[in-house]
Amino acid sequence: MTPQEILNDKSLKATEQAALLIVGLENATITVEELLHDIERCKPPMQSKILGALEGATRKNPALVSATILDRVILLLQAKEPAVIRESARVIANTIHLQPSVINEIVPLLFKIANHEGTVIRWSAATALNAIASCIKDKSLLEKKLTALSEKEEQASIVKIYQKALRTLKKRA
Repeated sequence: MTPQEILNDKSLKATEQAALLIVGLENATITVEELLHDIERCKPPMQSKILGALEGATRKNPALVSATILDRVILLLQAKEPAVIRESARVIANTIHLQPSVINEIVPLLFKIANHEGTVIRWSAATALNAIASCIKDKSLLEKKLTALSEKEEQASIVKIYQKALRTLKKRA
């Protein structure tokens, strides 16, 4: 089945669709390009399903995302739909170590969504910033801002992610 056939199959639950897409990506019966075909034209619920499947597959195999694909994910990070933002940030967290050349482009976007009202969005931004902390060359780009975000954040789970990122930056000094 093609990604579109899976996504449009009303007999499948969302979790079943995601599982089929992830397996297809892992087995190379579905390419990332096929999965993301025309994602920008899809409605937000479909975009989040597609990005969710990509996130699931990149947890095991981050190399699935090329620089071109990551550029498309970065654009989707600027969407209005929280689920699309969340999944985009999670894909970035899984793959940024393989594409460090785009860090300077991503960091301001992640700082912006780190102030989002949604806890899951802030958590996703913190997770991506934590991943960036382990591979960034110029720690000054992150350190002050992460400290400020950590002090401002009310959710303990998100504060822990920021503190972990700050420890990582200090170790790399």
